[in-house]
Amino acid sequence: TGRGVSSSSAYRITSQYMYENILSENSKLNQYDKLSSTLGNVESVFKETENSGFSADLNRYLQSLENLRTNPSSEVAKTTLKNEGNTLVDSLQNIYTSIEKQESLEKEDLNSNVVKINDIIKEIGHVNEKLGQYNSASNDLLDKRDQLEKELSQYIDIDVTVENGDYELKVA
Repeated sequence: TGRGVSSSSAYRITSQYMYENILSENSKLNQYDKLSSTLGNVESVFKETENSGFSADLNRYLQSLENLRTNPSSEVAKTTLKNEGNTLVDSLQNIYTSIEKQESLEKEDLNSNVVKINDIIKEIGHVNEKLGQYNSASNDLLDKRDQLEKELSQYIDIDVTVENGDYELKVA
């Protein structure tokens, strides 16, 4: 009694099937989150309310066009049509400018993600080199590689397979 516990070694038990599914679902979740964010930003460009926004400007323009059609000689109707036309063009230009800004932000985000992805893949390569140097795989290195793969799956769809000790990482 009183001699405690001793362990001869620590071992790792993982399910490759479950791990691959977690990575796949993580990729899908992040893809849908990014899509939702992007669409939300584009939707905010249109800022539609009952009295303002592109559709309200278009309705006022069409109404002024109808007013001019019913009374073609009216200077007030001509001036109103001209003003509403200018407002409609300004509204379209503002929408176009906002969408261009959103596109620019998305390109910047994409470029920074490419750098992050390449850095993560390089780190995985370094971990794999270290794993190749040992006769038995270090749990710390395997955990580090798993963490890097999970991080990578947040940016792109990946497929990881380990068969007969051979490691393969496919980037979709």
